[in-house]
Amino acid sequence: MSKASLILIDDDRHVLDSMAGWLREQDYQVDTASAVGEAVSKIDKSATSGKPYDLVLADVRLGDRDGFEILAHCRSNHPAITVTLITGYGTVET
Repeated sequence: MSKASLILIDDDRHVLDSMAGWLREQDYQVDTASAVGEAVSKIDKSATSGKPYDLVLADVRLGDRDGFEILAHCRSNHPAITVTLITGYGTVET
């Protein structure tokens, strides 16, 4: 049985590296991206290769763009891929 694959997207290199390391220790195949354009390109490439990611795990805040763009792209172009958005800035209100 193949390992689950995911792409982790965060513009904070420390967070990206530490989360990716931990996920790899849990036996996931992990790819990373630090920007929306890079992430979309990798998501599209994985899908066209016949091995789409099982999960897209994206930070909400990505520099001057955001994870909602990645969510919208996946919903429109790769609806079978699960997308989870994460943030360190959330509040009960938002």
